[in-house]
Amino acid sequence: MHRPHMAWINITERCNNRCTYCYAKNSLHERRKIIPFDEIKKIIDKLAQIKMERCILMGGEPTLHPNIIDIFKYAWDKNLGINLITNGTRFADEKFCTEFKKVGFGAGSAIFSMHASSQADSYVITRNKMYFKLF
Repeated sequence: MHRPHMAWINITERCNNRCTYCYAKNSLHERRKIIPFDEIKKIIDKLAQIKMERCILMGGEPTLHPNIIDIFKYAWDKNLGINLITNGTRFADEKFCTEFKKVGFGAGSAIFSMHASSQADSYVITRNKMYFKLF
C-alpha cells in the first residue's frame, strides 16, 4: 500500500506581491490570516508520526509568517524534510538569510518564483515595483 510522501501546508495568506494570476487575489477571505505556530507544530507532529518524508510550506508568501524560522527548525528537529515556495523577496535581507542559515536552511530548501524577464513585465504580473530589482 502506498502512502503519501509529501504534504503541502498553506501557513499564511499574507503576501508582499499582488500577482495577477494568484488564486488568493480574488478570494473572499482576509489576506492577513496566518496559521498560529502552535497549530503548525501539531501538523508537523502528525506528519512526523506518520513518517511523512517532506512538507512544503506555501502561502501567500510563507516567509512573511512571523515564526517561519522556528517552523523550519521544529520540522528539522522532527526529522521532517521541509521546503518552501517563495517569491524570494525576504531573502534580499542579509539578516533574514543569516538567521535561516543558522537553522540549516541551504541549497534545495526553497523554490523561488520569478515570473518575468524585465522589470516592466514583472510589475505587470506582481504589482510590486521592487520585486524584479531584488533579484
